Amino acid sequence: MKAFLAALAKAGSQFASKVEDSLEDIAKIAQQQAKSSHLFGGSVNGGLRAAIKILSNGRFSRTVLADKDYAGYVEYGNNQKGPYIYPVHAKALHFFMNGTEIFAKKVRAHGPLPFMDEAKQYTIKKIPSIITKHIKEIL
Repeated sequence: MKAFLAALAKAGSQFASKVEDSLEDIAKIAQQQAKSSHLFGGSVNGGLRAAIKILSNGRFSRTVLADKDYAGYVEYGNNQKGPYIYPVHAKALHFFMNGTEIFAKKVRAHGPLPFMDEAKQYTIKKIPSIITKHIKEIL
């Protein structure tokens, strides 16, 4: 009985650390999956791929995010009707891409390209095995 209680106490003292390790592994898998999305095949999206980061929100919380102002337009679409976006209040659209100033009469519209949601769905399937791996280390 003493051996069992000693093993239980040891496992209990390591449990929080193993939960943190699990969270870190889960976040890294989500980040890697988002970065490896088929959307990032070319260099055009290199800035968005590089902006996929893991934030630690405390001991037992991690957030994986695409830290670019246009990430939401990629993930959810730009909500435009038709194949192109045209200027409304000027003769040309004006924006910056990778530090370069762009003027265009039209740009191609697109629907949702859910690279983060795909990463989330993939990662959710991996969570049980990751937690099991870390818990087995203390048993």
